[in-house]
Amino acid sequence: MREYITHDLIIGLGNEMPDDNSVNVLLFKARGTTLVLARGPMDPQKTLAETYTHQLTELRKKATAFKCTRPAEVKVGADRNIVAMEVQTEFTQGNALSCQYQLACELPGQPRLLALTYSKGSALTEADFDHWETLKQSLRFA
Repeated sequence: MREYITHDLIIGLGNEMPDDNSVNVLLFKARGTTLVLARGPMDPQKTLAETYTHQLTELRKKATAFKCTRPAEVKVGADRNIVAMEVQTEFTQGNALSCQYQLACELPGQPRLLALTYSKGSALTEADFDHWETLKQSLRFA
């Protein structure tokens, strides 16, 4: 039997394994920041860089005043063994400003994208950057 593990429970799925397009939202209330973890399928014929560039293109279509650094390949995690793409973005959706650090990597052994977005409704500070760096370097796959 396959199982799906969340922070709160384990769900028995029988012999089926549905696509995991789940999203986790962690609020750092004292900092005024949010960390979103999102999962989704990747085309097995495309690289991480191609997939991530496509995701950014789609975001650009939905936002106004979109600013984005050039996607850079980085190595993150406790052992710096997770290859990921990273950008910093700033845009407006509706009337809301969103300033973000984004990181995307491929889950080991499967064509699945894991995206982490650290965001704030105002300019990111040096303390936010330090927190983001700490989060990135603590990553490890389950």
